[in-house]
Amino acid sequence: MSLLRIYRAVVLATSFVFLGACSSVTDLMAPADVDPPAELQEITEQVTASTRWQYDTGVGTDEQHLNLVPAYAAERLFVADAAGEVTALDATAGKAIWSVELDVQASGGPGLGEGLVLVGTSDAEVIAMAADTGKEKWRARVSSEVLAAPVAAMGRVIVRTVDGKVIGLDAATGEQKWLYEREIPVLTLRGDSAPVVNDNAVLCGMAGGKLVALDIVTGNLLWEATVSVPTGRSELERLADIDGDPLLSGGVVYV
Repeated sequence: MSLLRIYRAVVLATSFVFLGACSSVTDLMAPADVDPPAELQEITEQVTASTRWQYDTGVGTDEQHLNLVPAYAAERLFVADAAGEVTALDATAGKAIWSVELDVQASGGPGLGEGLVLVGTSDAEVIAMAADTGKEKWRARVSSEVLAAPVAAMGRVIVRTVDGKVIGLDAATGEQKWLYEREIPVLTLRGDSAPVVNDNAVLCGMAGGKLVALDIVTGNLLWEATVSVPTGRSELERLADIDGDPLLSGGVVYV
């Protein structure tokens, strides 16, 4: 037998011994199955869903991660597409009540309040329309792209922009009334927490893990809370960003 064949035989035998040893060690280290998963149970449907109507809302977001979601109020559903077409639908029948072409790249909305339908754009604009007719009321320039749906209450339109600012506009004219801003971290997610109104306060989740409550009329800081503390050595490890909308229920805010 040649030396090469002997060498191959030795290597092969050693490999089998090594694999057997690994298998034995793995078996010894494997935890006992003391808590096996529960058996799946049959699920009985309590509610049966069916399609009542459908409506083509227009141009899609083309994987740009825009925040265009339907908004409901007074038996109407308001929708917007990425090309700036805004439509009011009868929520029961799915028929269009009015539709307008804004000729903008819509990025956030629609938002509702004070008799207005509000849309934010990638070109740092907020556009207000009359909720009953779709007639454009005003356009306002803000500091940067708007990904969160604006909201209106108590004579103010509240806008959250991607550069870390919360802006209060006059609901009748679009004039800026106040500005609140925080320094944003080096790294954030693409997205924003939408403002949520609670009595005279507006709640906003901010990059950096803070939740703030602002006076809706003046923009003054009422209180802030730390939701997530950035930890770690690198900027990536320290990323703490609130993009989900706050939820109010029973006097408690969930973030």
